[in-house]
Amino acid sequence: MPQIEDRPSFIIESWTLYVFGTLILFSRFAVRFKTVGWRGLQGDDFFSVLVLIFYAVDAFTVHLIYYLGTNIEAGVAAKTHTLTKDEINEYETGSKLELAAWVVPDPGEKCSFKMQNFLVTTVLNVLTDALILGIPMPLLWKLQVPFRKSVSPPLPKSAL
Repeated sequence: MPQIEDRPSFIIESWTLYVFGTLILFSRFAVRFKTVGWRGLQGDDFFSVLVLIFYAVDAFTVHLIYYLGTNIEAGVAAKTHTLTKDEINEYETGSKLELAAWVVPDPGEKCSFKMQNFLVTTVLNVLTDALILGIPMPLLWKLQVPFRKSVSPPLPKSAL
């Protein structure tokens, strides 16, 4: 196999996350079908089907790239031993699959791993999570229920 890094736990983690994600989407579909039926489906329901399709393609592509490798590992492998025709073909296929996430031109490590990029991403993720959790707050304030019960519905969502 051409991959340089052999970490089977990565594939297990990838497919486990895929299973959880699809279970959540299928449970969403089941609830929607039960509540509104086929005729009551809206645009977000069809978008969820599209998400499911792209998620499956993504999981499958990650799996293939892990086992087939990419041209990044080919340089290291070429220095350690002569590549066979099969290995070259596998690297070629893996490199073509990698085009799904290609960045042109390559920004390089100096740009890719800047602390600013991580800080901006983190701040925006936390901010959007807080805003999403804040959406039901005006409704919860109007309810005549104890504070403990009004706060509990958003808590499971904050863990996601």
